[in-house]
Amino acid sequence: LVALSFFAAIGLTFLVLGCALPQYKYDSFNYYSFVYNIIQWGACGLILAGDTVMFCTILAYFIVFNQDDPFGYSSW
Repeated sequence: LVALSFFAAIGLTFLVLGCALPQYKYDSFNYYSFVYNIIQWGACGLILAGDTVMFCTILAYFIVFNQDDPFGYSSW
């Protein structure tokens, strides 16, 4: 459980860094996006790494907590 939350925090950090680092210059209030170039490779890598870590964390959560309990009500 601790490892899942740790990996979720790392994935979220990658996602935030992909948009928040000053060298990528993401301005959410700018409505003229056609003025800027396409997304830079560093930001693309951070976003893809964050997405991969987050989706793997969600998958691991369902794998870990979707297993059958060895002690069911039918054994009582």
